Amino acid sequence: MQSIFTFLSNLYKIIAAFFGSASPGPNPASTEVAKYLQLNNVERHKSGVPELILDSRLCKAAQIQADYMAKMKIITHVGEGGTTPGNRLSSTGFKAQNTAENIGARSDAATFVEVCMNSQYHRINMLARKYTHVGVGITVSDQKYWCIVFANIGESLLGGICSGNLINL
Repeated sequence: MQSIFTFLSNLYKIIAAFFGSASPGPNPASTEVAKYLQLNNVERHKSGVPELILDSRLCKAAQIQADYMAKMKIITHVGEGGTTPGNRLSSTGFKAQNTAENIGARSDAATFVEVCMNSQYHRINMLARKYTHVGVGITVSDQKYWCIVFANIGESLLGGICSGNLINL
């Protein structure tokens, strides 16, 4: 069992590698990404499931959708130009065997995780052993839009088809 110090140290390294050098003061979005990852991994740990690894390509795919939802002020898996979660993931070069997407609008990571954990299908996505990597996209406009992309590395068995679960929050 990993100590909390080791966990936080590893989390810091992941966030630092993903976001690079810190600018003056913390970036609120990167703080929320770190908080989401921590909370999701706590839930996975409780269920005996390995921690998710934050992946910049998945974050890019998630951010594209979070930006689109904020621009349009809607919660949807269909992106700009009719793109699907699979299209967005493929555009980043990430080859996934299994994928899922949780989306919604909530004020902070703790609330978003709580709502997802209380939703059967979103909970399944968050705790599924088959997902090893995660990307988090957050955009603030009239509210805070979230897009979480779960995946594992490997050639798709379905030709890039991506399963998606809608959180209508």
